[in-house]
This record gives sequence, structure tokens and C-alpha cells, in this order.
Amino acid sequence: AGTTANDSLWMNVPILTISGQSFCSRMAGSLLNTLGMNDLICQNIEEYIQKATELSKNKNIFTETLARLKNQKNKSILNL
Repeated sequence: AGTTANDSLWMNVPILTISGQSFCSRMAGSLLNTLGMNDLICQNIEEYIQKATELSKNKNIFTETLARLKNQKNKSILNL
């Protein structure tokens, strides 16, 4: 999810990821961690489903997450 995650975040599309063991499976988590959005990094499929459901059903949480993404992106070392 490296390039796809990066492109999504820079187009202001919040992402969720499940942290894995391989380099590739940790790329999206690394991007989210750098943005200070660790709450979007899930440890297992159950947590992933719970957070995805919460984001999709609760407009306030989604709107807050989107605003936080935009703010963090502008302050990030990734914003070159």
C-alpha cells in the first residue's frame, strides 16, 4: 500500500491499515505514523472492521479525521 496509500493521503482520502510483519505491509502505517494519525493503524481485522464501520457511519468522526489529515499533512515532513 505504499504508493497507493501515499496518493490517497495526499488527495485527502483518509486510509485505514492493518500493521503487518513485512516491509510492504508496514508502509501505510509508516505514513500514518509520520502524520501523527496512529489511530488509523489497526492491529487486527476486527479492529479494522470496527474503525471502518465507525468512519463510514459517523459523519462527525469522518469529518474530524479528514480535517486532522489536512492539518497534519501541511505540517508534515512528508510535505516537501
